[in-house]
Amino acid sequence: MMIPHELLGRRVKALAWDDLRDLLPTGPSGTVTYVANCGAGGVKLTVRVEGLRKDYTFGLNEVEILPGPPGGRSTAEPV
Repeated sequence: MMIPHELLGRRVKALAWDDLRDLLPTGPSGTVTYVANCGAGGVKLTVRVEGLRKDYTFGLNEVEILPGPPGGRSTAEPV
């Protein structure tokens, strides 16, 4: 399990976001831009979704963390 600051800049894919299947057939994915610790083990991630250029918030259990480069940080440009 990653600790919250290690998630910043990582690529993730939303697991259950059926209402956007028509717009994003491969499913929404993007880069974590903010991590909030909600207490009692809860973590909320703000994700800049590619193709929509908007930020959305997901629970840690609502995303799949995609493989990244060594060191865990994304090589994507800052948002």
